[in-house]
Amino acid sequence: MTLDFIVPMLILLQWRTNIPFLDQMLEKLSKISGGREEIVLLALFILLLLFLLFIRSVIRKRRQKEALQYHIEEKDRYHISMEKQDLHKLVSLLIEGLGGKENILSVRFDAKKLKVKIKEYALVQENTLRMAGFPGVVRPSKDEVHLLIGDEAGELCEALQNLNL
Repeated sequence: MTLDFIVPMLILLQWRTNIPFLDQMLEKLSKISGGREEIVLLALFILLLLFLLFIRSVIRKRRQKEALQYHIEEKDRYHISMEKQDLHKLVSLLIEGLGGKENILSVRFDAKKLKVKIKEYALVQENTLRMAGFPGVVRPSKDEVHLLIGDEAGELCEALQNLNL
């Protein structure tokens, strides 16, 4: 069995460089190994290869971790906004879509959402709300409806609260 890949290593051992440190290391390797430089170089080569594979896997894991992080640029965000309409018209359409004044228990807003507590889940008409121009309707529970409105959520909440619901 021939070890052809060791020949370049033997040539390296016999090669002299202009770098004193490397020359000293090659001489010490020759003395320590007792004529078996090829085995020592093979072991060093394998260790170097394992080290490079380890570094490569660490870099790959870091890239995968960075890729999994969810980041949305400001220009790519979906901005919710309603068309400017008459506030009274919106309030009447909202009350109709929520099943009437009797079905509305309380109203509050949070950022760009209008959160409405309701009595009966079945009376809420999502199609009517969407036709009125409300971009999103979310039903987190049987007694609450969240409407994605946008910047006008506060004004609409005040208008509904002024109707003494």
